[in-house]
Amino acid sequence: MKEKGYTELEEFEEVVKLCGDMIYHHIHRLGIRDPEGEFYQEGLIALWDAYRSYDYTRGKFTTYAYFIIQNRLKDLIRKKNREKELKEKYEQFVQQDPSQHTYYMEELDDDHLFQQIEKILTPNQLKWLTLHRLAGYSYKEISEMERVSVDAVKNWGRLAKAKLRRINLDDY
Repeated sequence: MKEKGYTELEEFEEVVKLCGDMIYHHIHRLGIRDPEGEFYQEGLIALWDAYRSYDYTRGKFTTYAYFIIQNRLKDLIRKKNREKELKEKYEQFVQQDPSQHTYYMEELDDDHLFQQIEKILTPNQLKWLTLHRLAGYSYKEISEMERVSVDAVKNWGRLAKAKLRRINLDDY
């Protein structure tokens, strides 16, 4: 693969000329619609990774690249399907009650407690309470729904727990 006088990037450009159609082959074979070119881009990145990690003692480069590209595209399909499922799940949740939290909060069966909790928690902390504690979503699912990091969701929970401890629940 390494030729005298070529830089790594120039060599990779040659690899793309030789193996670039392999990416389109997989996109077509897997039935992927790729109007934005996202899957092609992922295929190029997979080809680059294959180029960088190829060990010539273990077989032909094209065979190695073929499987790396195929598996990377399948992983992206799974990721997109998971995102779609989470989005649909979230939309269903929001359709149950547009306010995003009163549906589960009303299960507390105490208007006064509900009002107290709403007063002291921020909107994000209410999301954590309703989505994680009451609806049972994981931190990862909430982070994907809200497009924030898992650490951000954990922080919402940590701050909400501290505030909720201050409410005297013995009165309810």
